[in-house]
Amino acid sequence: MNKDVLNLDHCGGPYDLTEANRETGYHPWPGTLAEQAVIAFFKANPTRIAGKRLLHLGIGNSSVFRAVGDHVSKFVGLTVCLPEKIHFEQTFGHPAHAEIHFASKHDPRNYDKIVGPFDVIVDVNLKSFACCEQHFQDMMALYVDRLAPNGVIITAATGLRFGWSAAKRLANTPGVSAGEAGRSWRILGEQGVQQLGERYGLTLEKHAVRGVAHWHGQFDLSGEPDIADESLWLLRKG
Repeated sequence: MNKDVLNLDHCGGPYDLTEANRETGYHPWPGTLAEQAVIAFFKANPTRIAGKRLLHLGIGNSSVFRAVGDHVSKFVGLTVCLPEKIHFEQTFGHPAHAEIHFASKHDPRNYDKIVGPFDVIVDVNLKSFACCEQHFQDMMALYVDRLAPNGVIITAATGLRFGWSAAKRLANTPGVSAGEAGRSWRILGEQGVQQLGERYGLTLEKHAVRGVAHWHGQFDLSGEPDIADESLWLLRKG
């Protein structure tokens, strides 16, 4: 199979993470609008997270753990950027109730590391970085399987509208093609998230989060942060 050609059904993998995933420099950027909205949502609704078991896909600069780590009973995070894992450990040590895995959410070989059940799964970019439809659906089936009864998957409206057009150099499918076809395919959209709800028997809730502070563009910290609204989608099991 020519791995330079994007196969929307199956990428030909799973593939191992590459050296690029180990060498990428960690940047202490503030969280994205979506991530800041998740944090604001938890702060406004503390019972949604207090004493809960949380799975966070894409830990970034660890701002979610920084905000809720003292309130959850268990925190499991995944990242495909080894410097992010190192940053977490340098910042927080090795909390007894937390574990961070250097692993891709699109690689079924990693799924035995993700031990549930979880009350909350946070993934603000459900499909934006997916390698193919097969591994995206594998990921969704994992999420649903690992959810506790009444557990929720939380994703963000900005993530539903985003589809990465660049080659996936830092994900688990080296060589997948760039371009408009790949970008468009990775845009899930509101209709797509509704279809996921129907397919997996999940009940959908939409929550507006008003006035979230975040930095514009490529994390330009030279000025004041922007203030914007975000919407979160909650997909509830049972």
